[in-house]
Amino acid sequence: MYIKKIFHLFYVYFIKLIRNDKFIVLSKKRRYLRNLSNKLNYVDSKFQKIANYYIPINFFKGREVIASFGVGSDIEFENQLVDLYEHEIYLFDPTPRSIDYIKNFKDLKKNLKFFPLGISTKKGVNKFYQMKPWSDYTIIKPKIVFDEIDVEFIDIQGLINLVNKPITMMKLDIEGAALPIVHNIIEHNLLPELKIIIAELEAPMYQSYEIFEKFQYELENFLLLIEKENWNLFVIPKEKNKYLSLEVVLISN
Repeated sequence: MYIKKIFHLFYVYFIKLIRNDKFIVLSKKRRYLRNLSNKLNYVDSKFQKIANYYIPINFFKGREVIASFGVGSDIEFENQLVDLYEHEIYLFDPTPRSIDYIKNFKDLKKNLKFFPLGISTKKGVNKFYQMKPWSDYTIIKPKIVFDEIDVEFIDIQGLINLVNKPITMMKLDIEGAALPIVHNIIEHNLLPELKIIIAELEAPMYQSYEIFEKFQYELENFLLLIEKENWNLFVIPKEKNKYLSLEVVLISN
């Protein structure tokens, strides 16, 4: 038991070390994301920053219906959207930390509705994994598992049935699971009224290089898809922990 704990602590320290921006040059995976990011457009002066995210200035013409997945323990972005535009926002997160956060949140705005559900390309109950006690849960199983839980997932059709209104914006911060979901939405036009997607496309940095190459292939196919389907992509810059993921704003033409 003690050996496992010690090994886990060393592993966590190693993860923190390789996340340090000083070591980007030593990581083939991070160099790939850096080089790819440099070929893409970044958010610019035509965007306004709201909490940790960006949306185009004067983008919203009225009250919108928004689905926000992976809210964790921070709904500042969603709160500001309600204050600024009175949007109707559906919050989703099946993790214990988020459920407790919302349960203990004082004066949750009436425009915010919370559901302890995950999002996937397939509905049903699946495992969520935690790598360390303070980390977020993810559907992607890490090499070392600190904790695992069963959670309920809905697919896009389940989301449509639950909200029962045209969804015009989505935010997905779901720990490495966003890419196939966003790809599926755009490829099959599953949400016809959708105009903007904010997503963190997290790379499998702590998995084998074979798994990373699969992510690389899927990401490059996705970039071809959005060009074909007339979506514009803009990268959100990061001040630290750079090139571990692509945080992007996608806008439909």
